[in-house]
Amino acid sequence: MNPGLVVKLRPSGPWRIGPDSGARNRVDVIYHSDSLYAAVTSAMARFGWLDEWLEATARQGETAVCFSSCFPFLEELRLIVPPRTIWPPTSPALMSAHVRWKSARFVPLGIVQAILARQPLQESNWSVDGASECLVPAGSPGPFRVGVRSSAAVDRLSGAVERHATACLEFRPGCGLWTVASFRDEAAQARWRDPVTAAFRLLADSGFGGERSRGWGRSEAPEFLEGMLPEMVLDGGRGPGAGGRGTAAAESPEPADGEVLSAAVLAPDTEMAARAPLPSPEAHEPAEPSQAELAMESESPAPGPEAVEVLPPAPPSEPSEAELAMESESPAPSPQPAEVVPPALPSEPSEAELAMESESPAPGPQAAEVLPPAPPPEPAEAELTMEAESPSPGPRPLAPGPQPLAPGPLAPAPDSGGPPPAEPGLPPPDPEPELPPAPEPEPPVPDEPGPPSPAPGPQPPAPDFQSHWLLSLFTPAAADAVDWQRGNYTVLARGGRVDSPAGSGELKKQIQMVAEGSVLYAVASPCGAAADVAPDGFPHPVFRAGFALSIPLPEGN
Repeated sequence: MNPGLVVKLRPSGPWRIGPDSGARNRVDVIYHSDSLYAAVTSAMARFGWLDEWLEATARQGETAVCFSSCFPFLEELRLIVPPRTIWPPTSPALMSAHVRWKSARFVPLGIVQAILARQPLQESNWSVDGASECLVPAGSPGPFRVGVRSSAAVDRLSGAVERHATACLEFRPGCGLWTVASFRDEAAQARWRDPVTAAFRLLADSGFGGERSRGWGRSEAPEFLEGMLPEMVLDGGRGPGAGGRGTAAAESPEPADGEVLSAAVLAPDTEMAARAPLPSPEAHEPAEPSQAELAMESESPAPGPEAVEVLPPAPPSEPSEAELAMESESPAPSPQPAEVVPPALPSEPSEAELAMESESPAPGPQAAEVLPPAPPPEPAEAELTMEAESPSPGPRPLAPGPQPLAPGPLAPAPDSGGPPPAEPGLPPPDPEPELPPAPEPEPPVPDEPGPPSPAPGPQPPAPDFQSHWLLSLFTPAAADAVDWQRGNYTVLARGGRVDSPAGSGELKKQIQMVAEGSVLYAVASPCGAAADVAPDGFPHPVFRAGFALSIPLPEGN
């Protein structure tokens, strides 16, 4: 974490931010970080701190102070260029919504926090202002609009007049631009905090951007807010309409006295216990019985010790006339208690059953359990004749298992190593010729000893790349380890003209810079560098600040 400083500028008139093309009828809506650094450097030159400032920032490998680009704000709602990896939203519900999310160039910081936290967005709370390309609360206007103001150039000698138009940004009351200044450490903050705040106060009076001679680019007294980065950027965007509108559903209000919440809303028992009011001590005392209850207790007999646990059986219903007639015909059963049912008596055997039992012989004690083995069937005469003619086979194994295949006429038997006996009527088989023994392989000739191979040691771990969200323009330095095959980024061509006492109006060298909102994968936070874009043969270097002010993103974003 680094010390930071948030600066809010409330314009008091139109601002002119020149586009990359230089067209007068067009204007840029972002005051980029390299232009802001140039403006602060010009203020440091007026204070007499130019050499020390350049030595602490542009001429070193790591700058002591870097700035983000200037983004718009709507009252207390700060807007910013969102990370390109998460914007526009890709969920099916939001892609089919009525809000054209991809048309928004600036979104509130609360929306970025909600998307990074994987919270749902409510489309009914937001709308895109077409004039400013800002995502604002529904029903609210944008923070600025693009205007074109006409002027006339008069030639004092000839009196000729030439009309021209210049585009500018016109801000609504209570709106403006905000930026972040990041210090390398606490020592850099202690040295450059006061000069930086003094430079912003001077620029608020003299003006930012173009057409300053006409009074454009001025603002009210700037507001400063100190803190630590990146918490002051991500957590500092909570304002009216940022924290509760457009993010997840609002928190459920506390229940009023006597209100009962359903179990579907409060699933855990602990939460129900926490929300339920505590019972009063009088609730545990038993209430006094009424006179009607006392009268019912006096009429009912006193229950036994287990009367509460065991209920008495229901009284039997009166039998009908048909049931009484059937009972009179059947023999009267012996008196048994109502709770115990007597076992059924065996019925007397009939005469037919007694006759069958007398004719059948009495079985032995184990006739029903063990059956005698069936006698083997006698062999037929044809089978006896075939057994007498066939030679007696040898002993066969008794254990069941897979039997070996019968050997062929020329294959040796599996039990003996010689040839099988010749069958009658066939010539004896020729003996197999003996094969000469295979020659033994010669031992391999050892190779000539070479240099010993290095022992495998522990391999260095692969670098751990992390995604970084850029809030400024970026020119990579030689020490920045950026994986350009990953991430999501875009570049801008930056040019312009030199404004220096040594020579003004000459074109600077054009370079490509990574734009705001890009997401880069790097081992550590990218630092950036200040490139010298002075024309060839210029008396002194002209630096274009490409210092990176980035915020690390969580994994998976």
